[in-house]
Amino acid sequence: MARRRSLKLKDIANEPIIAFDRHLSSGLYDKILGLYSRRGLTPHLTLTRVAAHEEAGAIMVASGKAIFIGAGAIVTRSVAGIDLASARLNEPEAKIEVYMAWRKDEDSSAVFSFLNSVRSILRRPMQQKIA
Repeated sequence: MARRRSLKLKDIANEPIIAFDRHLSSGLYDKILGLYSRRGLTPHLTLTRVAAHEEAGAIMVASGKAIFIGAGAIVTRSVAGIDLASARLNEPEAKIEVYMAWRKDEDSSAVFSFLNSVRSILRRPMQQKIA
């Protein structure tokens, strides 16, 4: 699995998953469960308050206790000499909409610069290095 650039849900269907408590990230939580449900699969969740990029979450992944499904979280690091790898989930519905909001009468150049940066990043395909 670690050598692949992308995975299908069926490839990880039987793996235990580190998942946030729903109240911490309801959109991501619902998206993950929805992906499994639409394919008739039951996820094996390990609820946690940490993500794989945090030390405790990375230790869980490195120890083989679970995998992590995140939104745009590319985890490429080592924990206790064990390299972690990331792969894109190659499913049509494995996307999350992003919205921006700002004041109607905004005049801050910093805010407009930020908005333009986000628009620029979200327009292009994700070009992420996968270990």
